[in-house]
Amino acid sequence: MTLKNIFNTLARLGGGIIPFILIHIFCCGTLLVLLISSGYLLKLSNEGQNRFLLIPALIALVLVWRLFKQKNLLVFTTHP
Repeated sequence: MTLKNIFNTLARLGGGIIPFILIHIFCCGTLLVLLISSGYLLKLSNEGQNRFLLIPALIALVLVWRLFKQKNLLVFTTHP
């Protein structure tokens, strides 16, 4: 590999990874600040320890997953 190929590879990787990381930090940071400032993070923490809604939430997740799978709405490939 030449030095030019190495720099091109790094430029392509950095061109995709750096914007993703910056957007991720901004969005997750905003969500975290919103949850902390509104008190919902503490409420979610208490619900996690309580586990009262855990089983119904898991059942709902499985039902929605199966519904999407039956309707062929779960698409994990990209189309040109």
